[in-house]
Amino acid sequence: MIKLIVATEDQAIQQAKNLINQVQQADEANRSNLLELIERILIYKFVNKSQQELEAMFGLTDRRQTKFYQEVKEETK
Repeated sequence: MIKLIVATEDQAIQQAKNLINQVQQADEANRSNLLELIERILIYKFVNKSQQELEAMFGLTDRRQTKFYQEVKEETK
């Protein structure tokens, strides 16, 4: 993950895809946390990309489908 932070944008694309594939094989609890961490790194790394572009580029989930988003949405009601 550290390499992803310091990688150039071109390198980061391939590294992120590799990391996401590796994380998919982790246990459920760790998978969610690791994917969220990768997603946050990518958001800061690719500030010129929209959420939709990042989701398409890396196959990330829509934030609105995450448990965190759902809980925040319920609390704000």
